[in-house]
Amino acid sequence: YNAKQTQESETTLLLHDIKSGRLTVHGRSFFMITQNEDGLTDYYDDALGVTLRYETNKFHHVQFAIGGFSAFNIASSNLAKPDVITGMVSRYEIGLFDITNLSKRSLYRLEELYLMYTIRESSIKAGRQFINTPFINLQDGRMNATAVEGVWGELNEIPTVKVQLGWLWGMSPRSTGAWYNPGKSIGLYST
Repeated sequence: YNAKQTQESETTLLLHDIKSGRLTVHGRSFFMITQNEDGLTDYYDDALGVTLRYETNKFHHVQFAIGGFSAFNIASSNLAKPDVITGMVSRYEIGLFDITNLSKRSLYRLEELYLMYTIRESSIKAGRQFINTPFINLQDGRMNATAVEGVWGELNEIPTVKVQLGWLWGMSPRSTGAWYNPGKSIGLYST
């Protein structure tokens, strides 16, 4: 009887932690204009982005999160049309959407889908997530930041010392909706 009662109370606690999780909605608007010298093409773009994210409470140190992002082109110049003199498109406005498909007028991405185990100040995550390192960080400057897929751990038990370890098998760079292996994600941006 005790084992059955313990299992029922664990199930009740799990359901409570799932139901009482946090739902977050984040909106972002970004207007950008590039005004070039006479004779060169001017560009503009107005984008609207929405992020929807859900995270459970911790249950035996474990949390689950899922989050997606959408960006929509409200109004813009023709971002796929190159300038007649330089033969290049604007490198700035195209970054509000998918740089791999300039005619696409929206951007969708499942950015987070992970399980995280936390003990004291340290954690380990497995799945799609955001990380903050000197090389891969949340500095986005556009509509969405770079997301990664893999296993990522942070040890924060010693004050003033932070250790990060990980194995990444997927990346979705900012201004893209697709996922790439890390090697193929390099070189998507013009220099």
